[in-house]
Amino acid sequence: MIWAIIFGLAAFSYLLRVAGPLLIQPDSVPTWLARVLPYLAPAVLAALVVAGMFTTGRSLTVDARAVGLVAALAAAFMKLPALAIIVLAAAATAVVRLAS
Repeated sequence: MIWAIIFGLAAFSYLLRVAGPLLIQPDSVPTWLARVLPYLAPAVLAALVVAGMFTTGRSLTVDARAVGLVAALAAAFMKLPALAIIVLAAAATAVVRLAS
């Protein structure tokens, strides 16, 4: 039963993603919207990451996860490989959790 739900949701998600380009003609999209659309997905992803990092239930929390996020941002700014970014963020979070 659970697999049917998963596959159903996956198919629904795929259909929603395909429906946009099929139903909307590229010529009918305003130019300002066409310039903004490529930045929409990264902005939503960043908002979800920040909300997940700094909230616990309905309250704001700054804890070891924030240190891991800062370490990941610093590593990304230095253009390190993705695996190094993940390892550095996890290590920074672990060190702060051990210290507290």
